[in-house]
Amino acid sequence: MKNKLQIFSLLIAMASMAIFVSCGDDDEGPLPPKARISLDVNDNITLERGSSVTVNLTVTAEGGLTSLTANNDAVSFTEGTSDDEFLAVYQYSSAATDAVGDVTVDFEATDGRGQLTTKTLTITVVGQQIVLSTDITSDMTLDPDNSYTLEDSIDVENATLTIPAGTIIRAKVFDKIQGGDTYVKVAGITVQPTATIIINGTAADPVVFTPDTSNPEAGMWAGLEIKGGSGHVLNYVRIEYGGTEQGDPTATKPSLYFDDNVGTSTVDYVQVHNPLEIGIRCDGGSVNLKHIVVTNALSSALRFDDSDTESYSGNVQFAVLNNPQGNHGSRAIRVRDGASVTFANVTGVGSGNTFEDPDEPGSLSSFDFARFESSHGGYGFYNIIAAEYPEDGIRAQVYVEGDTIAHSYIFKIGGFGDDGIIPDGQTEGTTALRQAATRFAGNDGINIDADNTLIAGIGINDFVPDAAQTSPYNSGDLGAFFDDASYVGAVENAAGDWTLGWTLNVDGSERQ
Repeated sequence: MKNKLQIFSLLIAMASMAIFVSCGDDDEGPLPPKARISLDVNDNITLERGSSVTVNLTVTAEGGLTSLTANNDAVSFTEGTSDDEFLAVYQYSSAATDAVGDVTVDFEATDGRGQLTTKTLTITVVGQQIVLSTDITSDMTLDPDNSYTLEDSIDVENATLTIPAGTIIRAKVFDKIQGGDTYVKVAGITVQPTATIIINGTAADPVVFTPDTSNPEAGMWAGLEIKGGSGHVLNYVRIEYGGTEQGDPTATKPSLYFDDNVGTSTVDYVQVHNPLEIGIRCDGGSVNLKHIVVTNALSSALRFDDSDTESYSGNVQFAVLNNPQGNHGSRAIRVRDGASVTFANVTGVGSGNTFEDPDEPGSLSSFDFARFESSHGGYGFYNIIAAEYPEDGIRAQVYVEGDTIAHSYIFKIGGFGDDGIIPDGQTEGTTALRQAATRFAGNDGINIDADNTLIAGIGINDFVPDAAQTSPYNSGDLGAFFDDASYVGAVENAAGDWTLGWTLNVDGSERQ
């Protein structure tokens, strides 16, 4: 009996304890709502790298706030205007070298009952807006993730300017003089003989120089001038709408100008688009050009001259000269003074039949593919296509032993219907090949038809043949600079079109 009473007493005690504990839980009451985190900025913001953003947070937590973190780092907070309001300040700083793209910041608030609330802020880091307005006198490397605006005519001196793939430099467009077509001033870049420029674009991400406007026109800025020196590199570069002289906006200049004896350098995959007059000019020196595209040059696409101290001597291979709107008195290639140039695999397409020059009413257009005005000859033409020029195909005013025009196709020239070959002294009519001596007719493989298309697919604004036109001559035999190419023209066929992806068509659209 005694044992039964002890067991009964124990059960009563345990029940009492359970009732006590239950009552204690009931005293804490139901869980309050989770904390709410509010920001004084949008959930998605943009931040230029090299700068900071300050974010003010308000946390409403009826159960109190025990901790606040940002990406697991503690954030200090203070009480607000009521017992359940808490305030905090968070600052995010981006270094100038940070990668661009999205950064997420996760804010986590824990209330007094252990409940967790999360709020995410997305910060899109973008490149800096950088103005180039003063001379560059120490080594500088641009960053393709930044935006560059060229706001003046600047020199590069005693320094190396390096421009990596994907960089775009936009030249400020100044107002025109009231009532005229001349700009008050233009921006431009000149690399002095004590400096070097290294531009390494790619086919997917060329380096682009262009006016800072959505409606570009030829001559809105000066362009790029390289004065002397050697070791320069221009790979996959596009220079658009240049051609006005910095010092005298009433005058013109080449959009890409190798001036004052530029020596051994790499110039490969370069386009000059819509220059005011001359596309590329070399005065003196020996810089060679390869994979060149010049579109819509109103004067010469390529020009070679003497400098004050020496004559130019160099080579060109794989050049597309697509100029359907050549101006009066222009020629796609012009070789003057004592310059000597060897050309291989060049395709030049002109403006078609003779037309009235809009700049000189009543006059007919005068537009040649090539004119050699060199005082001593000194030229070679191999595996060339020249078509659709209103006046002459190739005009050589001087001939010396060794000058060669061979394995080339010259067609649809001179208003169509004139003789194929005549001496330079003839003044009437226009011709496919106007030569200084009849010995040109004896060179190998010259294919001339002033009237008819000789290679299918070649015509106004069309420089890729329907099929490869093979040649018995391999351009690689010309020397170390020249690549092997046993076909005529700059582009072998559609499959080998090296202009795709990084150049512009005549109308400004991308070649795809």
